[in-house]
Amino acid sequence: MTEPIYRLLDHAQIRKRLSGREAAEISAAVAEIGINFAELQALRHLADYSPPSLDISREEARSTVARARKTISDLESLDDDQCRRLAVLLITKARLV
Repeated sequence: MTEPIYRLLDHAQIRKRLSGREAAEISAAVAEIGINFAELQALRHLADYSPPSLDISREEARSTVARARKTISDLESLDDDQCRRLAVLLITKARLV
């Protein structure tokens, strides 16, 4: 019997955390990654849930792909400390004290 595997990270929670103060405190690059994540996710939703007649130009598509590649490159260029801090930010749950 196989069991489903669910992704650990919720995209809405990631978007919220990446747009917060804690992300900017890690680095300006992480804050920019957060902005791009939110905008690229919105475009993905538009593409996934719009009718096939959605009018997107080839240039818009190329620009979006270039932005996604740049965001991945920015993520890959984070140093080890920034990666750890980002991982903790994204996988932990905030508690009110």
